[in-house]
Amino acid sequence: MNATSEPPPPPPPPTPVLASLAPQSGSGGVNVRLTGTFGGATPQSYVHFRVPGGASVEGTVTAWTNTSIDVTVPPLATIGSGGPLDVVVETPGGISAPVAFVLHEDAPPTAGSLAPAAGLERSQTTITGQGFGRPGTPGSALILATPGTTPVEARIVSWTPTAVTATVPGLAALGGAGFKEVVVRTPWGHSEPVLFELGELPVIESIGPPSASPEATIDINGHAFGPREEGRAEIVAVYEGEDTESTDTVALELTVLDWNDHLITARVPSLRELRASGVKQVRITSRWGTGEQHQLVVGDRGSITAWTRLEVHARDDDLDAGLQRGLQAAVYDARWLLGRQWQMREFDGEDAGSPILAQVRGETSRIARWRPGSVSASVSASASAADVPSGHVPLETLVEHERVLPPRDGTSTFDDRRLAAESGLHWLRLLSRHLSRPEDADKYRRRYVQWAGMRPPTEQERRTLDAGTLRHLDLAAGRAPDGALLYRDLQQALPANGGRIPDKPPIDGNDRDGFRQAVVEWFAWWDELFTQATGAGDSWTPSRMEYGFTLSTETSAGEVALSAPEYDGRRLDWYSVSVDDGDSLRADAAEPTGAPPVPFERGLIPVPVSFPGMPAPRFWEIEDAAVDFGAVHAGPTDLTRLLFVEFATVFGNDWFTIPLDGIPVGSLCRIESLTVTDTFGRQTDVTPLADSVDGFRMFDLGGRPDLLFAADALPSTIESPPLEEVVLIRDEPANLVWGVERVIAGPAGRPVDRVETWHRRAEELAAARTPPPPGAPDLAYRLATTMPDYWIPFVLKVEQPDGQTPSRWLARASLRDQQTGALIQPLGELLEHRSPRLRLYDEVVAREGVRVRRTWQYGRGPDGSTHLWRSRRRDTGRSEGSSGLRFDVVERRNVTRG
Repeated sequence: MNATSEPPPPPPPPTPVLASLAPQSGSGGVNVRLTGTFGGATPQSYVHFRVPGGASVEGTVTAWTNTSIDVTVPPLATIGSGGPLDVVVETPGGISAPVAFVLHEDAPPTAGSLAPAAGLERSQTTITGQGFGRPGTPGSALILATPGTTPVEARIVSWTPTAVTATVPGLAALGGAGFKEVVVRTPWGHSEPVLFELGELPVIESIGPPSASPEATIDINGHAFGPREEGRAEIVAVYEGEDTESTDTVALELTVLDWNDHLITARVPSLRELRASGVKQVRITSRWGTGEQHQLVVGDRGSITAWTRLEVHARDDDLDAGLQRGLQAAVYDARWLLGRQWQMREFDGEDAGSPILAQVRGETSRIARWRPGSVSASVSASASAADVPSGHVPLETLVEHERVLPPRDGTSTFDDRRLAAESGLHWLRLLSRHLSRPEDADKYRRRYVQWAGMRPPTEQERRTLDAGTLRHLDLAAGRAPDGALLYRDLQQALPANGGRIPDKPPIDGNDRDGFRQAVVEWFAWWDELFTQATGAGDSWTPSRMEYGFTLSTETSAGEVALSAPEYDGRRLDWYSVSVDDGDSLRADAAEPTGAPPVPFERGLIPVPVSFPGMPAPRFWEIEDAAVDFGAVHAGPTDLTRLLFVEFATVFGNDWFTIPLDGIPVGSLCRIESLTVTDTFGRQTDVTPLADSVDGFRMFDLGGRPDLLFAADALPSTIESPPLEEVVLIRDEPANLVWGVERVIAGPAGRPVDRVETWHRRAEELAAARTPPPPGAPDLAYRLATTMPDYWIPFVLKVEQPDGQTPSRWLARASLRDQQTGALIQPLGELLEHRSPRLRLYDEVVAREGVRVRRTWQYGRGPDGSTHLWRSRRRDTGRSEGSSGLRFDVVERRNVTRG
């Protein structure tokens, strides 16, 4: 008997593929041809026109083949409104991917009204009407234009078939204020224009004169002041309140003498109304609102009084009578006094006036970009330029910071075991706050300690670490989770990384939401703990044991780069940088970077320079006796002291200083002009000091006396004891340079004294050393004497690239441990224990040596924010040193050298 098999089932029909359609837009009832692969027509074959996210309407198919379909678009009434539609083909094999088709309205759009019909730039207005279509229609826009000019598209806020809300474009794009035509543009036509009145706030360009007396007449220049009957001109002053912590703002209306759209002539209020002179603000208000304020300096009608210094000396047997007569300063012979004045040439006129007003014009530019290293100063840049972080991040923190925490890449951890224990305990505290059952906190603590607990110190660590560090590691082992492991594994639970909960340890279902919230708070705690600027790399230059960086800002005269190739980390201020004309930090060489410069104009009162011991200008003033210039001993050839004493006693009152306040920190100030007005009313333009001998000038940024750098630096910081300390000394007898690691940072994040550790280890080795056998000779030969393992040698190497000047380097070398034979390597970051190729320039280590330290720094910024970072400091050493290293030595066996 033969068995027969069942025939195989027929294959399923293929899914239709819609490739294109033509035309791609049109009104209802138009015929559209679809091309693609569709199969044969069946009763279950359809063509659908559907609104994205809405209803679907079936089209009328007039022809169907395997590769093309002719279909009639449904009427507009079945869709509702014009706009984009998704066209799909449905067959028994499935539904094709959609292709877009734009359905036109039956008539062009009609615009009814605007609300509001007037406004400023960046305001919003809504146009209502019919036939606008649905949002997202290609080619639809709301355009504004002055008749006869190029239209400008407005930014759409919302779009419906009957109303469109948009943001009014800027004044510059629309060609200024005035009436503008508003038109709704769609693929099926344009609406009739509707008028919109675009306004502009009044703008003050200048005030002449910039400094005026009370009740004086001033000219306010600008534009968009509007008609007089709709405007108001005011002068605003801010005064301290009665409690000295509050302020009182007073606005007084100016007496307008003439008013047009570009010029206002007004009279300043009286001093009684103003209450005080000084810097005021002028503002103009029109029907469109109040414009930005402009500065006006209101000065007093003061007088300059000069005092002549007279010496009084009265001789009398009666001390009280003599003192009284001396204090009276009586003059019995006026002719004698006049004769003495003539004799001392006090009647010779100098025609010199005292400065009473200084007008300073300039601009300030925020520091926009920075880069570690300075290419023009032969310090190789370790990273590309980056934008300066927003906010008040002090410049020291930006330049000096070391990365304490690794990047959040899900694979990196950190080595500080103390920080790991503290962060692990803090994680348990945060997790316990968000548990659904607080009594489960101990359960999770056991889980985390079992899964990621702190490990005990290794045997190698027990032999090399100090007792305090070992006690901490033993205490934390088995009692706290390891925060370094948590830092690596909990990153996947952050919302930005998907919020996936790690597999270990297990988290109960009702605690998962609280777990994710605790993760967010834990990483936020990390972000607030340390100040770590990102995006520009490391500024430390190991070959010079100092920092190097470059700052950049944009002025109206172009980019200015400020280079600091030799910053030792001790004090960062304006004198740490100089202008580098050969460098640029622009992201795009053709485009400026950062905010544009802000111009300023100040009217300031010069203040005489004062110093201790300066002669008093008033007769009845007792002089300061702290400094006695008469006691300065100077010989005939001691010109420096003679010039110093002459300046202090004769010409000291001829110098004035101008307090230029209000310059924002973290910016570069460029002085464009300085005009000084004296008591005779003469104005003098003060120019920068000419080049001096050898190009040396104080308070100068590398040949640019017109620049002032207001560094965003901290006035002072709290510095921790050194985490690491290295002393570089020259050993002339051994012809070596030694890097002596006095202190290093241990696994617990605390300083470890390597000197103490080495001596303790040497004592243990001496106690465990086997005594020589009986009869052994007392003398023993050594290839070299024993050196402590914290003394790292550097040897001199000379390299001369082709056609270049020879370079002298100090390359780090290694000694061998006489017990194990292994190479002795440094253990700290300063000598780069992870890199075998540390090299120093030979000139870095002078005869007095170099001391380099790593410390924690804590400071408060100008805005009150606190910053904690880890930095390095380079100081001058004490002197040369001698290691006592000798070769081919014969020593007694019982002698142990340390």
